[in-house]
Amino acid sequence: MRIEASYPLLFKARPPRTTRDKDVFVSAKGTFDIPELTLAEMPVVFESREAFPVERGFVRRTKTVKRAHEVRMVGGALYRPLCEAFDESAATMLFAEAFPRHALKTSAPAYEADISLASDAIPQWRASESPLSRPLYEQLHWRLSCEQVEKRRLDDLWPPFEYARKKLDRNGTIPAGSTYARNYMSFEDVRRDLQQIDEPQLSYCHAAFRRHMERFVIAGGRLWQRSRGPVYKVQVDRAYPAVTVVMTHAPDWHDTCMNVRYFDLTDRDATFECAEQMALALRTHYTDERYQKPYYDLTVPFDLDRSSPAFHSAEDELFRLSCAVAAENRRFLFRNPKHVDRLAPERVAAVWRAFDEVRKTDYVFEEYGDPVDDLRTNIDIWLLLGRRQSTYTFDEEFFSNLAIRRVAALEDSRSISLSPIMASHPQPRL
Repeated sequence: MRIEASYPLLFKARPPRTTRDKDVFVSAKGTFDIPELTLAEMPVVFESREAFPVERGFVRRTKTVKRAHEVRMVGGALYRPLCEAFDESAATMLFAEAFPRHALKTSAPAYEADISLASDAIPQWRASESPLSRPLYEQLHWRLSCEQVEKRRLDDLWPPFEYARKKLDRNGTIPAGSTYARNYMSFEDVRRDLQQIDEPQLSYCHAAFRRHMERFVIAGGRLWQRSRGPVYKVQVDRAYPAVTVVMTHAPDWHDTCMNVRYFDLTDRDATFECAEQMALALRTHYTDERYQKPYYDLTVPFDLDRSSPAFHSAEDELFRLSCAVAAENRRFLFRNPKHVDRLAPERVAAVWRAFDEVRKTDYVFEEYGDPVDDLRTNIDIWLLLGRRQSTYTFDEEFFSNLAIRRVAALEDSRSISLSPIMASHPQPRL
């Protein structure tokens, strides 16, 4: 089935009446033929039949509703369902937008990725909250956020909203100050005003779009997306406030929220041990009665085939923290070169070396660097420099201390290669 899909572009160019290049963040449209398979070619490897209802944004923890979720496998890759009846109108709804409605936290789930939670929001709203192009958006935004040195760079994207409302004659249709507004700013609209376009960056975005679209197949009249596997997700839900454990799919992008952790479905003991650690940290730090709660178990029964690829939670936790401290250290030292003299040359080299590995990571093309070798050195430097947080969020200091204690226990048993572990078609479970 041939469809038209929107996707984000991020590249450097020289806008009119400026003396320097800027980061241009706009939308584009492309066409793609989604292949069709039969369900017989996609055996079921995971299935759940119920979920906790989410009503007006709040989870009803006292009851469950019927909600089936299945994961199928083709050639060792996992596919999750996106749409029960995929036709032209569904394709228009699902692929129409390149940017999410809000600048979501990276831990917010992808469209139809939740397993143990069932939202009452209509599909159109959920598709605009987390469009199918989101892995592209998150990869581009994460890379820019890691590379940026000036604090204002992420707030100085072009075109500005005033340009879009006036120059593009769309006053009243573009919400000011919203990431979602960039859906109204297309490359074709602004191309005539740009000079010195960075063609390699632009070509990367087009190639990433084609690679991303290869994730989709149609089978049994439904749309499926190749994704990372079903996992337990442990996080602090500030609405309660309490630690919650839910079931979802691991994100197809880099989660920069360091107090959100993902575990394989066979690692239930490790999952709830982590949940108890986080709940205890909350109860110990805050004397307010609101925080004196146990964790909330929002998981549901499921069937899991042993042929389903495993999610290696220890690798994921080590990898994300390694990226975090390397990126935050590099930014601070680049902005404050006087602090470089406080560090031994070999320690400074560890920062640059680890950050080079971060730069190699691309979730769209499933390519991953390995910054873990310098993790302990970068943690020491991060603590020395004052626990900086910019791209990554660690929340309160006691949570960052917990993160460091956890990875110290995980580091010695790490695997040799990250590549097959982080991909959407990793090695089978043992």
